[in-house]
Amino acid sequence: MSNTIPLQNVNTNYASQTIDNCESNPILINARISTDADCDLTIDNSSLSYPKFFTPNGDSFNDIWKIKFSNLEIGLTVKIFDRYGKFIKELIQNATWNGTFNGQELPATDYWFVVTRANGKEYRGHFSLKR
Repeated sequence: MSNTIPLQNVNTNYASQTIDNCESNPILINARISTDADCDLTIDNSSLSYPKFFTPNGDSFNDIWKIKFSNLEIGLTVKIFDRYGKFIKELIQNATWNGTFNGQELPATDYWFVVTRANGKEYRGHFSLKR
């Protein structure tokens, strides 16, 4: 079943998805309607949605890490670093990371990332790899 909610100008909304009674984390959506004659709607997703942890153990649940909905944002890049600042992996657009470096499994610990949007804005965060 699909629910549709009209977005209003400069209104903060949250979107989530429910599959088999399991609801995703909500993501923030800010709507801004242009004053131009064509009345374009701009969705400004100023926050990012990503898993706070992942468990690459081959059980098909949480085996990969990626920025959620990254396939919808052209020009998005993500750089992943270990806790010492060593560059581990770069993800372009909708790419994923499986918890390895040069084919070797990395240890269970926290990892940091920098997301760069097409407009040059950066977002920094961290997540945990659990084994």
